[in-house]
Amino acid sequence: METRVLPADDASIAVAAGIIRSGGLVAYTTDTVYGIGAHAFQAEAVEKVFEAKGRAGARAIPLLIADVGQLELVATDIPPLAWRLIDRFWPGSLTLVLFRSPAVPDIVSGGGPTVAVRQSGHPVPLALAAAVGAPIAGTSANRSGEPSAVTAVRVAAANFLFREKIVSNPSFRIFFNTSFNAIIKPIAGVKAVSVLS
Repeated sequence: METRVLPADDASIAVAAGIIRSGGLVAYTTDTVYGIGAHAFQAEAVEKVFEAKGRAGARAIPLLIADVGQLELVATDIPPLAWRLIDRFWPGSLTLVLFRSPAVPDIVSGGGPTVAVRQSGHPVPLALAAAVGAPIAGTSANRSGEPSAVTAVRVAAANFLFREKIVSNPSFRIFFNTSFNAIIKPIAGVKAVSVLS
């Protein structure tokens, strides 16, 4: 596979968002481990996440949102306590389990009535979800049952996306290939930190 490397600027995030909108998968860095994601409202794209991971489709997959407006696309009957938690802890590492909207495909919720939703504190998933214009169904970028990927090299070693060609650039590395997959990787020492007061 041929791999193109682009900087993580607005134009590159737009390319990655186009990959997601077209039903492709994108692997991206987060505040914890690498994630792999697809368009939350495209059941066929979410199925590709399960296939890539070798994971049963009966398990729910969390949604990453860009903002509270996207929350209202995927959740219903949001209680006042949830809004207080959102005001205090989002963006950040808090994941809320809420009643899902009918717009959320069954594959995302494992067929259940709820959906897990998070507004990440990391700029890459936030930018991707914003550029896609919809939530991202995302989970860890590793084969099911294997350790979570904490580096782009580990994502590449999982052998479900592409063969990596590492090229440095100022802030992030984004790895694209001709089968419309990508990895967005931070350069060592660059880290997003969320501090709660």
